[in-house]
Order: sequence, then C-alpha cells, then structure tokens
Amino acid sequence: MADRNGVFMSNKQHIDHSIDAFNNNTAGETAKWQISNKNFTEGEKVQVYSVRLPNFSSGVTFSTNGELTSNGTISVSEVVVEIRNNSSSVLSLYGLTQGQPLDTITIERLANIGKTMVVLQTFTFNTCYLTKWAQEDDSVWISFSFEKISNTRITYGHDGNKIGNTATTYNVSTLESTQSAG
Repeated sequence: MADRNGVFMSNKQHIDHSIDAFNNNTAGETAKWQISNKNFTEGEKVQVYSVRLPNFSSGVTFSTNGELTSNGTISVSEVVVEIRNNSSSVLSLYGLTQGQPLDTITIERLANIGKTMVVLQTFTFNTCYLTKWAQEDDSVWISFSFEKISNTRITYGHDGNKIGNTATTYNVSTLESTQSAG
C-alpha cells in the first residue's frame, strides 16, 4: 500500500498513517470518512480508513450513424470500506453470514471549517446486503450492494455557516432517479 506521496507502507503503517491523518486533518487534506449502521456499528459512527464509493456506468451505446443500440441500463458497483478490526467488524461478519438486508448504511465525508468538524457529504444506502468480508491485520474490508442510494452534498459559506445542499437519489431496482436542492 502506498501513501499519497507514493511511499510504500505495511498495512499497520497504513492504518497508523490513516488514523493520524484522521485525527490531525486540516482543510484541503485527505477527507475523513465515517460509517454508521444500527446492526453492525450499533448506531455509533465508526471511522473509515478507506472507502470506494459506487461507480455508475451507462449501458448506452450508439451505432456509427448515431442510433441508440442498447437499452441504456445503469450498472452500479458495490461499496467497499475499510474499518478497524473491532466489535463493529465482528458484527458485520455476522450480518454477512445471516444474509439479511440491512436497512440503512450511512457514510459521511467530514472536513474542518475553521476549528469545527462538519459533514460535507452524506451517502445513504438503503436495503443493503453485505457481500464480502476480509480481515487484513488490524483492519477489515467490507463490501456491500444496495437497492437505493442518496448522495447529499452540503454547502457552507466562507463564515462556516451551512447555506444549503444538493441531493440525488437513485433506486437501482426501479431505475428511478430524483434530485433536490435546498
């Protein structure tokens, strides 16, 4: 694993580096992330070391004369998060083995504005299924699929006060998408 300067680190060094970055973050540095779910984090917000949010791709293809040649289905990848190997990770393994959907998983992107930690972005995933669980030393990688995603970006003024947000919601099952701003 390499840090953002290209220096290769052991997994333990990566975790220590990630914790240090989380605890000492200032504006403009690597984002801080946290995850919560009533089942495996018991409602507590747990620090995320690494996150790979879903990729969206359109199945739209066109012929050489510009005619649509596909149905335009949207495909969405799974979400992958790395958390510390603790009680939350053990409970997440139990969730995977039970095969029952989790109601909601929330991932928040945090940043400092002045000396205040604020939520910049919130991803809310509904009807989630844990699909992979892998322990690597002191961290656990968890993957999950979902039926619905909401992505809310919160905007702050120069004074640090919240001035609004923009949101998009997409339902993978119904292929319905909505947006809002406020």
